Amino acid sequence: MSTNKTRSARRMPKQAKGVVAIEVTVIVAFVLIALIVAIQLFYQPPDVDHKLPFETGPMSTDTAQTDQYGETIPSAPVSGGVQTPPIEYVRREGVYNFLIAGHDRVAVNTDVMIIASFDTKNNSLNLVQIPRDTYAEYTTGSYRKINGALGKYLVQNSYDYNAAMEDLMDFLMKNLNIKLDYYALIDLDILQEMVDAIGGVYLTVPADMDFVDPTENGGFEIHLKAGPQLLDGKKAEQFVRFRYGYVQADIGRNDAQKIFMAAFLEQYKKNLNLSTLKKTIESMLKHVTTNLSVNDCVFFAKEALELDLSKVVLVSMPGADLLVTEGEYSWYFVLSRAGALDAVNRYLNVYTEDITDSIFDHGYAFTRENNAEIHKIYQTQTLISHVYNAQDVNQEGIYIPRT
Repeated sequence: MSTNKTRSARRMPKQAKGVVAIEVTVIVAFVLIALIVAIQLFYQPPDVDHKLPFETGPMSTDTAQTDQYGETIPSAPVSGGVQTPPIEYVRREGVYNFLIAGHDRVAVNTDVMIIASFDTKNNSLNLVQIPRDTYAEYTTGSYRKINGALGKYLVQNSYDYNAAMEDLMDFLMKNLNIKLDYYALIDLDILQEMVDAIGGVYLTVPADMDFVDPTENGGFEIHLKAGPQLLDGKKAEQFVRFRYGYVQADIGRNDAQKIFMAAFLEQYKKNLNLSTLKKTIESMLKHVTTNLSVNDCVFFAKEALELDLSKVVLVSMPGADLLVTEGEYSWYFVLSRAGALDAVNRYLNVYTEDITDSIFDHGYAFTRENNAEIHKIYQTQTLISHVYNAQDVNQEGIYIPRT
């Protein structure tokens, strides 16, 4: 008797089953509708600032000017001695610039600094690397490599990372005459987590890479063999950080980073799914300091799916390495003024008009005028020698000279 009652209790009437099925269908339909509405609400082009972040009037040739540290600023040449009216710089629709900086775990030096220009109308992306050793006068201190700027601004802002990144953006905007809309400061842990989230990155390691950090508390080792292979997160970090066996250490590492970025983009697009997206978002929340809102992330994530790798351009700011021995002993990478201006106009300009030489680097922040060797490189006409697109890099690689 009790057995029959138990069996009866476990049975669900046919009518009840139908009701449950209808309820589940209604709930699923409601969730889908809510999701579609949410996407429509969130998927809106960002409302960006149109205010110019740099001076548009040419510098006077009559009166000597000084920078914020009291040093004399050389006047920019004015064609024929006649000053023309300032150009009206109007933003192009659908073009956004990002400052991407990566810092190591021990210090706050930014070993990776990239300015990304995303044209959502033409589905193109330009990635311009600024070498970590680039000479820049963001300070009166003796250490003037650009990778130390974040640390300087952190001290000034009582270690407020958002404020420090705003100051770094401001320095670059004023002196490179570009508009930066967003910043993303990442630590190296996100690199490992994101690579592992997409199942690794397949690329060709151009040569054996071996290095052991000699510092007392270093603890970082690199051991990679040459050849095509699938790199997990740990090995990917080793590949990106290696710079010790290249003829041009900083430039060589920049080219290796191009190889990695191209391979990562290809792998990410192939393996993009709900699980990958979830893991990526979790990593970003933990390891990224940014001024991007959730709405912005939704918009750019969807737009990024439309990217054609043949339209992803990877270049480095042009210039040359220099060992400075006058008053110090340090290697710098010195930008070519003409080359940097060309790179800005070709790959980073969000405006309808070109940036002119008369207003570029208004404060001469990327040279030391009283150092003849630095200023000589700054005045060279060195232009970008190699322009890569992600599709070609994935198919052909990049030759990086070794010592």
